[in-house]
Amino acid sequence: DGCSARCRRETHQWSRLPLTTAPPPRVGHAQTFDRQRGVLVVYGGQDPASGQNLGDTWELDGERWRETTPAGGGGPGPRSAAALAYDERRQVVVLFGGIGVGVDRLDDTWEYDGDAWVLVDTLHRPAPQSVPGMVSDGTQLLLFPTQSSVLGDPPTLWAYDGNDWAPRTHAPGPPLDGFSTDLVFDRVREVIVL
Repeated sequence: DGCSARCRRETHQWSRLPLTTAPPPRVGHAQTFDRQRGVLVVYGGQDPASGQNLGDTWELDGERWRETTPAGGGGPGPRSAAALAYDERRQVVVLFGGIGVGVDRLDDTWEYDGDAWVLVDTLHRPAPQSVPGMVSDGTQLLLFPTQSSVLGDPPTLWAYDGNDWAPRTHAPGPPLDGFSTDLVFDRVREVIVL
């Protein structure tokens, strides 16, 4: 109610959306919200029954799911445990890394504009990653790796500006090596919450 002088407690409840279509079951998929188009974008993951990695793209507009995998394939290919974030400044979804076929960690960067996936050939890049965290701070994307490039070294924070990746120094924080990382940018306080 805006919390006037007479605030009242508001209660919200989850409700199931009456969706007639949905992506096949999956685990280890990547997802982010595309603010410009108002859709949740889901990429890849792993089929829990077969263990096969998936390479499909789905969007949820709040009322219905639709598969948007480009005709004829194209795109990042089957993978699970990738990072996916919306780049607010450039209004594209960016995917990094993951686990490809044969359990190989990947270090590629892809961009998706709602129509097509495009591979971005960067001069620099983080070490191959699975389950990294990635978030936009409104000016750039920040990747919090879960694997070090050198055994025993702490993972390095990386920034992506739409052209290239660059390592960034940051204050010591919680150990991230080997764990999944979920992140969100708090616009009010202008901080990333891990």
